[in-house]
Amino acid sequence: MSSTTGLQRRRATGRVGSLDPEEDPGAIVGGKTQGIRPAEPKSHETSSGSGSRSTIEKETGHRVAYDPRDLEESDESTGLPRLTLMEELYLLGLKDRQGYLSFWNEHMSYVLRGSIVMELALRGRLRVAKTQDNRHAEPADRVLEVCSTKHTGDPLLDEAVRVIKSNAPASIAEWIDLLNG
Repeated sequence: MSSTTGLQRRRATGRVGSLDPEEDPGAIVGGKTQGIRPAEPKSHETSSGSGSRSTIEKETGHRVAYDPRDLEESDESTGLPRLTLMEELYLLGLKDRQGYLSFWNEHMSYVLRGSIVMELALRGRLRVAKTQDNRHAEPADRVLEVCSTKHTGDPLLDEAVRVIKSNAPASIAEWIDLLNG
């Protein structure tokens, strides 16, 4: 029992074989079936007016929907993101019509500076130092170290790496305070 638009029900094959499991891998021995596989669903692909397609996966029999445009390789998905984490957070808080941050308060500056530290960590420029003291310290109290001084292409991030590299080792919280001014 199957339909082309709804869910599909899989049935076990109801074949009768010999009682010798070596002769017939689908034989029923001691109330247990030996090697019975469900019937393979037919591969049936449908498409909608918007361009999306749905097909039935052969291994599981589940319906899978996808947009073929998502599977195409593009330069946008392979390169680095165009906006930094700080820029994305800033844009999330920006009111389009008024032109100012809707949640501007004393903590917003810390959030933006913390996002600089996160962006540098995500790009492989900073990491938490592997010291015995850092293992038991709170996350905000762990010491940061520069692991790569390679330019990021963003002047703000490059300046932050330069400042962190040139100063004495400090914790994550201390760097966010220092970057905050």
